[in-house]
Amino acid sequence: MTDIVESSKGAELFPEFKGLFKLIKLEVDGLSDRQLDYTSTKWTWSDWSIRNQLSHMASLIPRWLVVRW
Repeated sequence: MTDIVESSKGAELFPEFKGLFKLIKLEVDGLSDRQLDYTSTKWTWSDWSIRNQLSHMASLIPRWLVVRW
């Protein structure tokens, strides 16, 4: 386990997120704004657009830290 010190890097504290950017980029590269913003009430999984979901994922760690520290 990594000891947490003030100079700790995010990738050291959360190693599972190190490859997340590349994984997501491969999935969304080339999508149009219309595709990124698509929502539908037909399926519950499509209530959120891809853009909204990615924004949520990107803010998850900072929000988690703010709530707990």
